[in-house]
Amino acid sequence: MLISLEHRLFQEALPVMERIEAAGYEAYFVGGCVRDTLLKRPIHDVDIASSARPDEIEALFHATIDLGKEHGTMIVVYHGETFEVTTFRTEGTYSDFRRPDEVTFVRNLEEDTLRRDFTINALAADSEGVIYDYHGGLSDLEQGYIRAVGNPAERFAEDSLRTMRALRFASQLGFEIEGATYEGVQAYAHQLKQIAIERIRVEMSKYLQGEAFPQAAHLLVVSGVNQYLPGFDRPDIGQALAKLSTWLSPLIEAGIERDEALVWAFLLYELRIGSQARQLLRTWTFSKQFMSAVTEMLTIIEKFDQQEFDLESTYHHTDAYVDLIYQTFACRNLPLPDVATMRQQLPIQKRQDIVVNGKDLMDILGLTKGTKDIGVWLERIERAIIQGDLPNDLEAITHFIRGD
Repeated sequence: MLISLEHRLFQEALPVMERIEAAGYEAYFVGGCVRDTLLKRPIHDVDIASSARPDEIEALFHATIDLGKEHGTMIVVYHGETFEVTTFRTEGTYSDFRRPDEVTFVRNLEEDTLRRDFTINALAADSEGVIYDYHGGLSDLEQGYIRAVGNPAERFAEDSLRTMRALRFASQLGFEIEGATYEGVQAYAHQLKQIAIERIRVEMSKYLQGEAFPQAAHLLVVSGVNQYLPGFDRPDIGQALAKLSTWLSPLIEAGIERDEALVWAFLLYELRIGSQARQLLRTWTFSKQFMSAVTEMLTIIEKFDQQEFDLESTYHHTDAYVDLIYQTFACRNLPLPDVATMRQQLPIQKRQDIVVNGKDLMDILGLTKGTKDIGVWLERIERAIIQGDLPNDLEAITHFIRGD
């Protein structure tokens, strides 16, 4: 069986593979790029596996970066682009539940595929597009199964993050987790407590954003995985995920991408945890910027749902976030505020549009620098202007301050 290598990413990587092959080594495209090409899904990067050892890769290319030479992974810099090349290998035990304690470089592709998580990710393609399938991955792709390579218990014991990855692929691809593999998910989910939350977070977000999330929403609870995730070991998590599915289904049906912050905001809204939302996000080690985005979206959702989104809300909230929430409510045919009209009605767009600043206020009030009264007055003036009670005019603002 052949796959098309017409995609730009394949074309850019082919000269790297051809140079490796010209030196007498084997090289193959592996993993997600092969799987997603077969499924006619977008690909965003390509990975290369080779029989060449790291030092042999270094000898073949002028510019390389050691990404984990001891584990066989090198970055090749070629014509300004970077390509990840990993040596065929077998792996030992995973005492830290993340990386193998030792790897053994091998010269055989089939041996290398034995260490991969699922059959659909163990597919490889050579520089002609010929597919190599040692574990029934093509059949599982056709039938829609997520099946562990070899013994599921061994695969999940090696890296229990794979329990979360199984759910993620079910959500992204709409596939069913094969019976023995599902039992492995249930049996090894408890080891997620040993995995860095940053790694789990990546899989969790992809799970929530999956195109088949409505069909996979129940899996987090019925598999028991939720019990080992921060803040998700609670009796109402299943109901919250089901409600999140209700929010996301119309977006999915309309072919609209689900922003990462958006899906987390709606999930937290359905969990009804209020002020604890930021702490939960902090536990998941999200960035401050991401936490701010989610908590602001959460506030907007609450105002939309309670029909309390007004002119002042329009002024204070980020347009892009408002638009995402508006779109989500619109897809469900829920009541909507007239955001477009309110934006046109705003007398100012930001505080800097006010004709007076802090220095002007100090002059008018006779205050010294650093006093808290300046900020208080700016807020009062800003609110009065937004509400239409005060023109954005120097004379009017001066009279307002002096109480004339």
